[in-house]
Amino acid sequence: FQGTAALCFPKAVFLRLIQGLLGETVSEITQDNQDAAAEILNIIFNRVKTELNKSGHELQMAIPSVLRGQQMQSHFPQNKGVHVLIFHTEQKEPFYLELLIESRQNTEVSSS
Repeated sequence: FQGTAALCFPKAVFLRLIQGLLGETVSEITQDNQDAAAEILNIIFNRVKTELNKSGHELQMAIPSVLRGQQMQSHFPQNKGVHVLIFHTEQKEPFYLELLIESRQNTEVSSS
């Protein structure tokens, strides 16, 4: 299978997360601290990849992209099923992991 994932944070949740990681007060998203979002995604998916590969999958990582802006929305193909996992911080604020997983048909050709 192949897929796409989007890790989505409201600004306040992201700033609190970065503060926890850095151990210092962060009041704005900057180019420097937004790179932490990609690193968080790398950590999550490296763990997922490791576990799935133990059970016979051959997953490979892709380089994550960081998108930032007001009122952003994820855009996945409309005819595909998207799974949305909702998480909550200790302050009960939500953030989301959106997954689009597509099956691939076995394209190997056997020779006789």
